[in-house]
Amino acid sequence: MSLLLKSELRLRIGARHCVAEVWRAGVAARCAGSAYTQDENPNLVEAALAALETRGMSLPNRAVLSVEDELLYFATLPATMPAKAALVAAREHFSAALGEHELLVGVTLAASGQRWLASALPAELLDTWRFALSERDIALVAVQPAVLQDLHALEGKAQFDNGLVVMLRAEGLSFLTVEPAGITDLSWERRDLADLSALAARVQAQLALLPVAQDTLNPTLPGVLLAPLTEAQATALRPMAQTHGWRISAPVLVATE
Repeated sequence: MSLLLKSELRLRIGARHCVAEVWRAGVAARCAGSAYTQDENPNLVEAALAALETRGMSLPNRAVLSVEDELLYFATLPATMPAKAALVAAREHFSAALGEHELLVGVTLAASGQRWLASALPAELLDTWRFALSERDIALVAVQPAVLQDLHALEGKAQFDNGLVVMLRAEGLSFLTVEPAGITDLSWERRDLADLSALAARVQAQLALLPVAQDTLNPTLPGVLLAPLTEAQATALRPMAQTHGWRISAPVLVATE
């Protein structure tokens, strides 16, 4: 069971899609309804809220937003500094790399405790989403990278401690370098997921960059764990995983209705 003290609207936003779910408070939290919208314009949140209202859903007065990799910038920083200093360093990093853009920057300590995972979201996107919510008197109470949510879900689906975790996203790949101590690097790139041959070649090229572990008498070759987002991706990837001897997890996202 999962306790939820207050009902909330959970939004998962990508570059061209939005999933909106209404979760009701209770000892066993439940999803009371959801809507999926797909569009080329930035008003995805507005479209998703309208879709829920069309279905007769009563919207909670608070919202939690998960932002997919395509809309974020990522960096990793050594965890030799406290959170406040890491946040300052992350802001300086993104400012130097991206110029003087208005960004919402956050840092999260990786499970290993060895690296800070930093993310940056363009403020203009956040302002657009916040305005759509405020028009319905819904307060935005939290914004987080969807990859953190997906990594938490992945922990219960597969154990992996050495090599490359390849997270299939809506419009590309996220590569996570994993060592026995935990995650040490995170990057995202746009990629045509329908071209499986090119996809396999890209994974092999990234894998070749990883060092062979030398901390035992028997050097350990880094492995690959493919983490599909959906069941459709999993179905497409299984033959490729079998061909190359790579592991594949269950889909990270599951239907809530």
